[in-house]
Amino acid sequence: MMTDDTESFLNAWRTVFGVPEKRLLCTWHVDRSWRRSIVKLIKKPENQIQAYKVVRCLLMETEEEAFYIMLQEALKIFNETDEFRAFKNYFEHVYCKRTEAWAYCHRKWLGINTNMHIESMHRTIKYVYLLGKKVKRLDRALFYLMKFVRDRVFDRLICLEKGKISSKIAQLRKRHKVGQELTSLCIRKNEEEWSVASTKSNEIYIVKKNVACSEGCTLICKECKQCLHNFTCTCIDNAIQWNMCKHIHYICSRNLNEINSAVPEDEGLSVHSPIVDEEEMVICEDRKFLEKATLVDNLRATATRKTTSKEEFQKKCTELINTISPELYDNVLSFLQNASDSSHFLSQANQEAVPKNLNKEPPNKKIKTQRYVSTKKKTSQKASTTFRKPTQEECQSISSSLILTAKTKQE
Repeated sequence: MMTDDTESFLNAWRTVFGVPEKRLLCTWHVDRSWRRSIVKLIKKPENQIQAYKVVRCLLMETEEEAFYIMLQEALKIFNETDEFRAFKNYFEHVYCKRTEAWAYCHRKWLGINTNMHIESMHRTIKYVYLLGKKVKRLDRALFYLMKFVRDRVFDRLICLEKGKISSKIAQLRKRHKVGQELTSLCIRKNEEEWSVASTKSNEIYIVKKNVACSEGCTLICKECKQCLHNFTCTCIDNAIQWNMCKHIHYICSRNLNEINSAVPEDEGLSVHSPIVDEEEMVICEDRKFLEKATLVDNLRATATRKTTSKEEFQKKCTELINTISPELYDNVLSFLQNASDSSHFLSQANQEAVPKNLNKEPPNKKIKTQRYVSTKKKTSQKASTTFRKPTQEECQSISSSLILTAKTKQE
């Protein structure tokens, strides 16, 4: 489960579904919270930039043992200077007690890092379908939700018909081109593990081969003849962003014969054969056809409403009378009488359920906007500090400095 940096969604989830197996914080919301707190608690701009780079390096550290060494040393450095002490107290109190929720070392290969997709969907429903207004009526809210789902089904049908390339496939192809141009040192440890040197730093990434992926996987590189799930790499692009990184493409393209020969003939893919044979291609096309047919049937079922004529109603009633026993006649008559008077009963129940002293709001009241953009001419303001994410070289320098300082103090 991934949420923003609040406990409201977590508390609601616990109440309805119980304690989640894994709780993560959205990296974007955590980063925004750090930026705001740094500006608020640290005065000098140069100290603000330094503190941000340190906490950002902590966030991006993928080795758990190194992360906790760096965390303790960073807290000691923040505590030694009065300028950083207020931010140190905030960071220790709010984030150090739940490192498993935001640190990269606790979310490797989980396949999720931010919740921007759900935030985008939420914003679309509020401002595109509900026009930025509050909705009190349950039927109206359900109507717009069903309309949103219908539009997404149409989008899916368009993708299936036109063969639109997903963002994952586009990123996979882009990284394949970059992987072909790599000239890094590659050392093979065993049949299923390789070490690849980074081109921008002194880091060594470990690429491992996993078990064969399940049938029907579409996230596959045609040139490498491998899918996203066949390999794992310790770089952030694969471990955190869950992309088939350039190191995996590099290993697959350079060692294609050895990788395929290490797999049994009945499980592996031949180097000179296509990825799927004609029978599998037919199955894939049939799967797409069945999915399109199912989506179209669902749309047709929700778009059309069947009306019952008087003759059909009388016919159905006659059939029911012939099937039920005479002892149930009174129950059926009372049920029909209640159904005919349901509008009166519902209106009376609604009047009793709604308290009279409830603060009434207009039904078309606008909701609070998420972001305000002023159209007035901006006046001269105090220049704000620009926070830039540390580069790979800066991260390695800060990490090495913190770890060496910790080891020196221990000795």
